[in-house]
Amino acid sequence: MISEHDAVPHDQETIMLKTIGLASIFVVGSALGLAGTASAVRLTSALTVGGSAASNVEAVRMHHRMHRMKHMRRGNPSARGWKRNF
Repeated sequence: MISEHDAVPHDQETIMLKTIGLASIFVVGSALGLAGTASAVRLTSALTVGGSAASNVEAVRMHHRMHRMKHMRRGNPSARGWKRNF
């Protein structure tokens, strides 16, 4: 008993919910300290928009930095020369 009028907004709503779901995943990730808020935002923008090559490279760079930070937090300063590559 769904009219054509109801169908279109519902579709948009589900798309919005999916997008919000993705965004919340990144928010949770940054809250856990897996990624800085800035890097999370940059990664989402690179993924959603498909991003220009430059922004994509930047996102990857932020991603790698985040992994180096994880090693640092474990008290392992020799995590592949993170100081040199910072």
